[in-house]
Amino acid sequence: PEAEVTATSDFCRYAGFRYKGPAMSVQPHPEFDRDAVDLLLTARAPGLVPDEMIAEAEANKGKGDDNDAMADRVAAFFKENRHG
Repeated sequence: PEAEVTATSDFCRYAGFRYKGPAMSVQPHPEFDRDAVDLLLTARAPGLVPDEMIAEAEANKGKGDDNDAMADRVAAFFKENRHG
């Protein structure tokens, strides 16, 4: 299908798409708040995720997240594409 890249980062080249149809998808997990990320870093990541990636995630935790901006984009997408 035809798709437009709508989100990208150094870590994930294809982090979001908008498809003809209409449809959209995102690779990140905007449902994860800071507590969820902390839990993943301490309880799940060790032994599964390379230590360098864990250290980078720990260092970046204080920078905040884009969850509110992502929620706004998703809401706008649905408003633009509602039928009726």
